[in-house]
Amino acid sequence: MTNLNSAIDGIFANANMTAEQKYAAGIHLLACFGAAMGHRPFVAGAVPTYGNLCMVAVGNSGCGKGTALRFTKSLFASVPSGLLAPESTTTSAGSMKALAREIDSILSAPALAAEGEVRVYHVNEEFSGELKSAASVYQSKLPEFLCKLVDGSEISETLGRQRIEYPLIHYGFVGHITPAALRSSLRPALVSGGCANRMLWLTMPSAYRSFPTLSTEDLQHVSQELEASLIHASSMRAVKLNADALTKYEAFTAQLESEREEYSEVMRDMTVRFPMHVLKIALVLAMLRRLTEIDGDAIEAGINLVLSTRDTIRAYMESPARVSPESLIRSYLTSNGPQTLNDLLRALSATFPAKKLNKALLELEDSGHIKRERQERDGNFPEYYALVS
Repeated sequence: MTNLNSAIDGIFANANMTAEQKYAAGIHLLACFGAAMGHRPFVAGAVPTYGNLCMVAVGNSGCGKGTALRFTKSLFASVPSGLLAPESTTTSAGSMKALAREIDSILSAPALAAEGEVRVYHVNEEFSGELKSAASVYQSKLPEFLCKLVDGSEISETLGRQRIEYPLIHYGFVGHITPAALRSSLRPALVSGGCANRMLWLTMPSAYRSFPTLSTEDLQHVSQELEASLIHASSMRAVKLNADALTKYEAFTAQLESEREEYSEVMRDMTVRFPMHVLKIALVLAMLRRLTEIDGDAIEAGINLVLSTRDTIRAYMESPARVSPESLIRSYLTSNGPQTLNDLLRALSATFPAKKLNKALLELEDSGHIKRERQERDGNFPEYYALVS
């Protein structure tokens, strides 16, 4: 995601920002902008699709996730606060109650309540804690609550003596998490239950240098661009896909459907909401570019960004494929050539016990996949296992 709009892209190019920096900044900018748009513009269709994006930046500690976030905040610093979604920055959303009360404490503030504010931009730079809580059986209401927030469903909860009710919330989210924390925190129920697939899980570049310091004039120019785009978004309601965008979107959904049978169960669960994510990103880009309809470029950018999440899903969410003793032996012989029994057992015993390996060797030999042959070695003729051509 390197193309936002021509003016902002030009400023980033003049500042010599790298592709990695543009990508990291673009992710955070889209989420903040999508939250600020609110529920006025939406993608026209049988079920309206809104521009609230919920993204999780997955990257090693020190890769620059926090730096990208702070750089993006500087771009919005001069945008009038009334145009932006109220921001919640937390690392302690450890339960449904905590998150509900935090959002309520923002939206129930007198100035915002009087405006009927329903927008929230939630930033959590320590998302692993929230993810672990969502996966816990003791916090089972947190995933359901997160689903309601993302979908904009009605919130009605009684927490002790406190009653929290919102007919609508426009919730945008950015979370930061390391790959190790994601692997250890995510549970299958969050995927199959629909909580995880409501978010876009994006792998950040492995490392990128510090962001450039934009001049006061450039910062002001970016802020003016963002302000003009938000004013444009507030004037829009139903936004249609033009003919080119519709053709590309339908081709994408058809291709996705044809590939689904080849996916793992986790990938099938995660990709079921890919079309919705594409429309959300395309809508945000169309409003950022001040278009009156979604064009093919916006849809294509959304497709490319959403498809990039498959690598994240495969790397950190899918369980590693179970390797059988037979396939492990064949793979080892393919890579290392003929081996004696003792060499095989010594090399593979860390993965399977000797009893299973011996049984697998017999089965492979009986089925004709491997053979035993004698080879000369220092005057001896030991027996080797080798693959049958």
